[in-house]
Amino acid sequence: MGKRIGILKDNGDVIFKEGALGAGWTNAEISGVKQIALSGQRIGVVKADGSALARDWSIGQGWILETDGVQQIALTGNRLGVLKSNGDFIFKDGTLGAGWSGVELQKVTQIAMSGERIAALDSGGQVFARDWTTPEGWTLMADGTQVSLTGTRVGVLKKGGDLIFKEGTLGAGWNNGDISGVTQVAMSGQRIGVVTNDANASAFVRDWTTPNGWTLVATGVRQICLSSDRIGVLRTDGVVLVKEGTVGGGWVQETDGVRQLALSDG
Repeated sequence: MGKRIGILKDNGDVIFKEGALGAGWTNAEISGVKQIALSGQRIGVVKADGSALARDWSIGQGWILETDGVQQIALTGNRLGVLKSNGDFIFKDGTLGAGWSGVELQKVTQIAMSGERIAALDSGGQVFARDWTTPEGWTLMADGTQVSLTGTRVGVLKKGGDLIFKEGTLGAGWNNGDISGVTQVAMSGQRIGVVTNDANASAFVRDWTTPNGWTLVATGVRQICLSSDRIGVLRTDGVVLVKEGTVGGGWVQETDGVRQLALSDG
């Protein structure tokens, strides 16, 4: 089971590849999609009509309708979460046909999941997180405009474009990301990637396992994704580039005409 790249094309089709960056593409056999999420052998989508579907390529079944009235889908391991159009957040564990939890939070505008942790941004600009390995309920983390998770790390993008993050327990202290003007954040392992609002729409990555600071990796960027040792960017012209290995490694152009990029460790 190799690393995956998932692509939502401008026309609403989904394609993906597994293994090497130069591997061939597989048609996911679904159309009319507006958002995708990847985790291992699973792909989740939200269609333009608000229906959420998921498919597990480790079994022989096709796409399974999960629920409708959805604005965002998120995956981690065997957990699937959806943000409903009315702001309710629900999730399920196990098979794709498992039952849903009750409504966990309301008035939510964004969700993020990693392992046993789930985070949510509400309509009041507050970030909450919950760790299912502990008996505590939802914990208010900070005010923000976006939340990202990886392992035991929580990252929050503040209203003014500053980035803060913490590692360990949910009650741990915050670290300053030492970067400003951020419009989007992605995290994986010890790496954090951001897109900034400078004149060049620059993307930077920092690896906390090295003494290096933030490294400029690309300009003209709409979206950045991280997964394991891979960095992917969707440029403003719709072209997707992916590199693996060191932050300073070379790019491979994957495809064009792209609306959204997703990466998975496999």
